Amino acid sequence: MDYIFNTLIAFIVLCFIFGLLEYFFRANKSQPSLLKRPDKYTDLLYFFIASPINKAVENFGILIVLAAIYGNDPEAIKNAIYHSNFLIGHLPATLQIIAMLIIGDFTSYWLHRGFHSKKLWKFHIIHHSPPHLDWLAAARGHPINNIVQGWINILILLLLGCNPQHLEAYLPFLLLHGVLVHSNVRWTYGYIGKWLVSPQFHRWHHTSQKEGLDKNFGGILTIWDRAFGTFYMPQNCFPNKFGVTQTIPNSFIKQILYPFRRNS
Repeated sequence: MDYIFNTLIAFIVLCFIFGLLEYFFRANKSQPSLLKRPDKYTDLLYFFIASPINKAVENFGILIVLAAIYGNDPEAIKNAIYHSNFLIGHLPATLQIIAMLIIGDFTSYWLHRGFHSKKLWKFHIIHHSPPHLDWLAAARGHPINNIVQGWINILILLLLGCNPQHLEAYLPFLLLHGVLVHSNVRWTYGYIGKWLVSPQFHRWHHTSQKEGLDKNFGGILTIWDRAFGTFYMPQNCFPNKFGVTQTIPNSFIKQILYPFRRNS
């Protein structure tokens, strides 16, 4: 019951905040508002059903891997990861957080590119399927995609010695940042936007326009895209077409099953 209440409160708060932002700072004025777009109910199901299931499975998988590494003694696991001196584990808190952000974002960049590959695209295509991009569309993502990326990213950070208390702050930040960069706002962050992922930057990642395809994989920093040739962001320009060329079903259940179809 607490989770249902907390999720509902979070949804109301996000609706209020991003409703105002998307009203006053709208990037694509021709795009329908959240209440008027026809696929909103699908994304609501992702928000209220898929997201908590993803998180539960993700946490369970991490515990299984840690138990395999450290044994099935909860205290041994706790001591191993909270008192690790391996690599970043011995760093002061501030430096550890900076290292965690850089390493986590570098890992996320390559995982994201991996899901754009031919074999994994059938899972990631669900996230790119909304024809209209707003804050709620950030919730749309296939569980396999989200769980695998979450497992790998978090386990790497834990095994490098990252303090779980820092991860507890890092993960909500990632979620909120993800909602922001999917929102229909015209923010570019100016000069800082050359290095920090902005809504403008990520909207070019979601476009179906040819010039933006397979570009802008970074989650927080743009430096990986600059370094590996996937950066694209024309000055003061936003895309106006989103979605994919393939036909993706609109219903929540059919989207979950889509990657397992023989011809997907």
